[in-house]
Amino acid sequence: RIAVFDLSFRKMPFNSGYAVFNGLKRVVNFIENFGFTNEDITYLKSIGYEEDFLNYLKDLKFTGNIKSMQEGEIFFGNEPLLRVEAPLIQAQLIETILLNIINFQTLISTKASRIRQEATHVILMEVVTRR
Repeated sequence: RIAVFDLSFRKMPFNSGYAVFNGLKRVVNFIENFGFTNEDITYLKSIGYEEDFLNYLKDLKFTGNIKSMQEGEIFFGNEPLLRVEAPLIQAQLIETILLNIINFQTLISTKASRIRQEATHVILMEVVTRR
């Protein structure tokens, strides 16, 4: 069966009227590298998954389609940001990861946009501790 889901924000971060879409590059990287490692399969085997299912997972690659708005686009509540159309198991396996990627990256770019909006005449710098 084919599953379709849209990723959207119900509420805008920081009680603002908008957000700035970001994270698409990371999503593409994740999808291109989607699959199960030998270590993953060994672990799943150790907790009792059947051999037929594990063989299926060994060769599993994403075969669906993803449509998305462009990075940096402004969007509003309940507007679809990204649509996934894929076989059900693939859609289920990637949904949570895509939500995490898009939510975090969009939160960062929206915060940066709001800071820039308020601090129009000053130089802004990122000064985070690097390890």
